[in-house]
Amino acid sequence: MLSGETAAGSFPVEAVRVMSKICREAEVSIDHYQLFKSILAQVAIPMAPLESLASSAVRTAQKAGPGGCCSPRYGMPSNSGVGGVSFE
Repeated sequence: MLSGETAAGSFPVEAVRVMSKICREAEVSIDHYQLFKSILAQVAIPMAPLESLASSAVRTAQKAGPGGCCSPRYGMPSNSGVGGVSFE
């Protein structure tokens, strides 16, 4: 969606900034916990090992909340060099 503008366009930074804003707005409209529960209800029990691992990762991320695994305390790189991820 952005490849043409970011690769050869006159406003690559602005294009990424606008797409980031659009993505953030779209993410807010989804109830991720409810979606996870509805998907989980369709999975056969017992789960396959990979499904169980993925389910546990989702639950951990939900409990940790925003920045729970991508924060300075975990040493994740960022565009500011401090930690965390930000496109603002």
